[in-house]
Amino acid sequence: MVGKIVRQGERGAVYTFDWDDGSDYDETGYYSSGVPVSMNHTWNSAGDYYVKVTAHSNQGPSSWSSSLIHVGEQYQLTALAVDQYNQQGCVPFGIDGYYVGPTGYAYTVTEGNHLISVPNFFSDGYIYGQFQYYSYDGYYNYNNPITISVTEDKTVTAHYAVYYG
Repeated sequence: MVGKIVRQGERGAVYTFDWDDGSDYDETGYYSSGVPVSMNHTWNSAGDYYVKVTAHSNQGPSSWSSSLIHVGEQYQLTALAVDQYNQQGCVPFGIDGYYVGPTGYAYTVTEGNHLISVPNFFSDGYIYGQFQYYSYDGYYNYNNPITISVTEDKTVTAHYAVYYG
């Protein structure tokens, strides 16, 4: 289970993160003033964690900031794509605004709402898409992208039409 904390640097500093799960602290390298700082962490179990961060500058350490992070259960989101002839295809697939890989694979996501997207225009210049998706509870039309709630393993299918110019 992965979380991300970002803290804006006030002056140049090194940042220390406490993940509230008994693991060792993580420390960044030096960041200049005004540069966003981020670090990833993986938790071994779902739950609520008070993640803390402190900055160490030439003026000494700052007080610890604290944020409550909810780490949810993980599920498999399987991404498929079929054309107007119901033939399986492979198109780029995004979760939460990030390209994660092609359709035809299962991706691990934490429980909750996720923004799902596939491109409306494919890179070869000839394929245009009109997208829909289905999950265990039905078939839905949508405008790309769409937010779906993941509370169990689900399948998302992009239905696209292929037109050659």
